[in-house]
Amino acid sequence: MNGCSASVTGKMKFGLVTYQWGRDWDLPALIENCVKAGYNGVELRTQHAHNVEISLNTMQRLEVKKRFDDSPVKCIGYGSNFEYHSPDQKQLREKKRLKKERNQKCYKDNSESKKKIRIIEIRMMLFGIKK
Repeated sequence: MNGCSASVTGKMKFGLVTYQWGRDWDLPALIENCVKAGYNGVELRTQHAHNVEISLNTMQRLEVKKRFDDSPVKCIGYGSNFEYHSPDQKQLREKKRLKKERNQKCYKDNSESKKKIRIIEIRMMLFGIKK
């Protein structure tokens, strides 16, 4: 057996979701650590130390955008803790409303993240979840 020879010919890039790793890092540390590790992108989960939340005002959101624009790391998405498996229709409608509000604020100026919104919408369709 000659062994394996791997060559990278595709355009796959590596990223990080702050679900476990990175959840305790503030935004500057998160970006710096992603650069050091060679990650090209990051998905920011809600309620983590980076503090990128929908409660940020316009100036704060622009500062977050600038931090990513000034680095090789791209913010590719925003993860939430919304769950859609409740049988309570009122609760589901409220979660969908909040998710829509979050998407409008978080993805407003981020073209990389807009791609992710479409992927999320496709997944929701596959699982029978209406917008």
